[in-house]
Amino acid sequence: FQSSTPCEFNRKPRSLKERDHWKAVEFRSFLLYFGPVLLRSNLDKRFYAHFLKLSCAMTILASPKFSLTHCDVAESLLTEFVRDAGSLYGDGVYVYNVHSLIHLAQDVRR
Repeated sequence: FQSSTPCEFNRKPRSLKERDHWKAVEFRSFLLYFGPVLLRSNLDKRFYAHFLKLSCAMTILASPKFSLTHCDVAESLLTEFVRDAGSLYGDGVYVYNVHSLIHLAQDVRR
């Protein structure tokens, strides 16, 4: 995948095996661009659909061309993402960072 990455990406993607050493920009690239493509045929459909909720919401909120209507959609997706996380990954997933996703759209609106 690294050889087919457009030159506009400052950092070429490293293997998922190296994710413990990824920089923030690598996580961002994975969440917004590479993850939806790479995980499609490599994750159970429930987990993939769950990942897409987060990916779509973050793509909307990171876009310089978003509108308040889009922000509402992102907020709904993030609420669903957090709500469904417990049934997919167990209640231990509900740490502060996951809960704070619910408030992210409100922060972007400001």
